[in-house]
Amino acid sequence: MSNIAFSQLLEIYRNVRFNKAGDEGVLTIASSEILDTLRRINDDAQVADDSGIGLPFDPAASKVNDMVTINIGAPRVALGYLKRSVSELLLVKQALIEEPKAYYIIENRFDKNTAVVPPAIQAYRKILEIYKLFAEAAAYSDPQKQELVFINEDKFLLPIRYNEGIFVRFKMAEADRLLALFHDELHRDEKLRRVVS
Repeated sequence: MSNIAFSQLLEIYRNVRFNKAGDEGVLTIASSEILDTLRRINDDAQVADDSGIGLPFDPAASKVNDMVTINIGAPRVALGYLKRSVSELLLVKQALIEEPKAYYIIENRFDKNTAVVPPAIQAYRKILEIYKLFAEAAAYSDPQKQELVFINEDKFLLPIRYNEGIFVRFKMAEADRLLALFHDELHRDEKLRRVVS
């Protein structure tokens, strides 16, 4: 178990002006909590490893409102994901079928607590809703292979594969109409069976 939480890393990410590669940036030490986190990263090798953050300066000599350059790598996966773009998030296989519990998208300056949700994340979440709907109709889902398995007279495998390119063509209103067909619990199972038969 880590001695640092993803919420602490989020406070750092939100206050960094990242470079184009997303592996370094200028951090504004906007609060005493951020400064405390930096000091813990500096003082504890395990916390530093888990955070993926390198400090080419001494946080003990820093104060709130200082601007410092930091090196930023991926945190330990169990904490959450730091990704440059939604495209990069979709390279995480599990993210194709379930939104990660904790992540930060550098390009959109987005995490799950961000009030304004970018269109790409809106489309992503809608695709996950559609996936869940079809997962209900499937005989079973295989999360390791990101497949839905349908069994009627034959076995049919539906691999779940997509990338950010689909969001350009994605029609939110059509997705909403499809999902609305199944909102009514009455006859929902029957409708789902008809979809896959």
